Amino acid sequence: MHWYVMQDGVARRYRQLTKDGKERKRINVDKALADGAVPSVTTVLKFVGESQGLVYWAVKETVYSTFDSILDALGESAKVKRGELVQQCIENAHEALEVAANIGTAMHKFIDAFISGRELPEVPPEIRDSCEVAAEAARKIVDAIQDRRTEHCLIGEIELRDGTLFRYGGTADLISPNVLLDWKTVGDDGRNAKLHECAQLVALRNAGAQMGLCLPDAELRNVYIRRTDGAVDNIVTWSQEDQSLGLDLFRLAAEAFRLLVIIARGRK
Repeated sequence: MHWYVMQDGVARRYRQLTKDGKERKRINVDKALADGAVPSVTTVLKFVGESQGLVYWAVKETVYSTFDSILDALGESAKVKRGELVQQCIENAHEALEVAANIGTAMHKFIDAFISGRELPEVPPEIRDSCEVAAEAARKIVDAIQDRRTEHCLIGEIELRDGTLFRYGGTADLISPNVLLDWKTVGDDGRNAKLHECAQLVALRNAGAQMGLCLPDAELRNVYIRRTDGAVDNIVTWSQEDQSLGLDLFRLAAEAFRLLVIIARGRK
């Protein structure tokens, strides 16, 4: 869960440290708010994303159904408890998601350094070739984009339905006056673009426009890159209709986030 803060007039990632100087994995929301930090676009959008509870329920029901069939076939010789099996499946799923996320993060950093002309970061040997392919493909896509900035932190605000202003932050993979672009990594089978990805770009463009870094109608694109070989799987340019829906989705998420914070703080 990422947060952002303005320091010396510059938007930066907000970090909290433990007593031994390590970055906390979980943000203390009360301290973050007291420090003037704001939640990231992706943190806010999680409140209207796929529910972890629903994922657990789906896995549980699938495992239970399969397990019961196995029990019918094996009888009393099967001693594994259903709950233990479900928990193992959940842990395996989280591990797989973390591996995919780490690969995606490494590819993002490699692409950003490559197209910015900076020293390339170290990446695991098994994905080096994929990163190089992805970086070359990314450079061809962005070469024609003028006045671009990469990995740029933004902070903006959006008016909610009751008239209050909700502040948030985020990092644009690439921002220019006329185009905002976000890299997404996918598996071999690819996947369809999702509305919350459009909502993320709409919110970032809103913040970028408020900071004078892009136009309010700048084009929004998602570039989907395969993790296995670095090839571009798909490029989506979001339509005005999609952007309108994306804005509504982000506003809804922001209202849900604000309400949850109010309820949580009221219980203390």
